[in-house]
Amino acid sequence: MGSGNWLMVSPVILRKPKTENRKRPKGPPMFLARITGSLVATHKVESLIGQKLLLVEPLRVDEKDQKSLKPTGRSFVVVDTVGAGEGEVVLCVQGSSARFTPGTKELPIDAAIIGIVDTVQVKQKIVFSAND
Repeated sequence: MGSGNWLMVSPVILRKPKTENRKRPKGPPMFLARITGSLVATHKVESLIGQKLLLVEPLRVDEKDQKSLKPTGRSFVVVDTVGAGEGEVVLCVQGSSARFTPGTKELPIDAAIIGIVDTVQVKQKIVFSAND
């Protein structure tokens, strides 16, 4: 302390970033889908051997009455991490989120099933129930 050399540090003021300036993802990172089939690939990268591949069709809330889920007309191949079956409505993730489960972190995938949907509620009304 006797040297007389002092380091002055000015306080840093942090502020929240403006949300309107943030870039939004182009596609939904999570989406609802119905399983429409399965996929078998006899030749694939070694890390995908033993992985269950399913074909899903994303769903959206019907914009007219918001009382049901409607198919979008698109299809995705996803890795099943939860043991889902054909016809079930599932919750899927895309992009790097698909590799955040313990079973998928080393897989070269872009979409995975992370849940089986029981109900979907929009504006306090059930638009999907697995029991129906």
